[in-house]
Amino acid sequence: MDCKSELLKSTWLPQWDIQRRVPAFIGNGPPSSVFNFEGKYRNIPACDILKLPNNEGAAFQSDRDLLFAGSTTGRGPTSKRTNPHALPPRSSESVASFLPLGVSTEAFTVPNPTMFTGSGGWHMMDSAQPSNGWMMSRIRKSRSPAATNDVFGQLYYHIVDLISEVHKRLSPAKVSIQMMQIDANDLSSHFGPSQTRLDRIEASNIVDLAYLNALGVVGQLGPLLKAPSVNPHATLITLFMNAVHDMWSPHVDLKVYENALNQVREYLPVSLPRHPSDAGLMRTMSAAEMFKDFDGIFDRQCAYLSLYPLTQDGALRYKERFGFVPVLYSMGMEMKREHTIIDKWFMRLKKRPGEDRAKEEFQDLLNGQHTGSDRHVEWRLRR
Repeated sequence: MDCKSELLKSTWLPQWDIQRRVPAFIGNGPPSSVFNFEGKYRNIPACDILKLPNNEGAAFQSDRDLLFAGSTTGRGPTSKRTNPHALPPRSSESVASFLPLGVSTEAFTVPNPTMFTGSGGWHMMDSAQPSNGWMMSRIRKSRSPAATNDVFGQLYYHIVDLISEVHKRLSPAKVSIQMMQIDANDLSSHFGPSQTRLDRIEASNIVDLAYLNALGVVGQLGPLLKAPSVNPHATLITLFMNAVHDMWSPHVDLKVYENALNQVREYLPVSLPRHPSDAGLMRTMSAAEMFKDFDGIFDRQCAYLSLYPLTQDGALRYKERFGFVPVLYSMGMEMKREHTIIDKWFMRLKKRPGEDRAKEEFQDLLNGQHTGSDRHVEWRLRR
């Protein structure tokens, strides 16, 4: 029945396009959030925050002390790579069980409490989907018995394999996990002068302006890193998910957007819209988000927050120009010029038009809810 769905046809159009009306997700109101959003699905893929080969060395055997300051899913500390709390996909409408296409849901008779409230309401944002927290390019490379177009089924088997791998690797190891149910603002107060300092701190996107912002997070958590004399690779990892969006200005960046639209034409056929709510137009506009000048826009936020410069020489030039040293630099923190753990723009399109599998990379990003504008920044204590 699913295989014959209208959604699989290339001619499918959403009802708001057919009816030529403005879709419900566009308007002046807030994003549609049904019932209580509790963040069951992480919306950014997990990463290996140790990257030993690039840092302490692949043969490194000593203990490492890690802090996941922005984790609400328990996903980070479990393995660095996996999210065992959710086993997607294929949802049964009544109980929200996630299984590959064709697998019977007959045994699932109780509504999934991680999806539904006790009264039958939906816990999450209406746009939430488990694939947002995974790199689809990796999913497609993994071996799976799921149907070719059953993306959620492929994801299901991928997660099962990862959980098995994590179990095998952790079983002989000694791992100590301490869960703290406290506000990230209060974390630094739990680490006294005599307590353990850390080799890695992963702060997720609590550095965004809508949350604690970079000055507060880096200023409080950065000093918890081990001193460079103890571990020169100790790193605080932050994620600016909204920086490009926050600093985007249609007046300042109009030329940039025009250039982005031209790049979209390398991947998608662009035609005149049939009406203001044309689905093709909205698809083109969404795709154009992938080609904005992310670096230039992010630099504006760094300047706005006085996060730059990267080096001591840069700090002196900054002081000569503006009369003061950037706050975080004066507090002993600096951005790492070269990342050793995760790419700065880790979800950004890497291939150029015409390169092998460039269209597949573009389509994977377009089909998800990311544009590639998520920016990681690695920080360290000044040497």
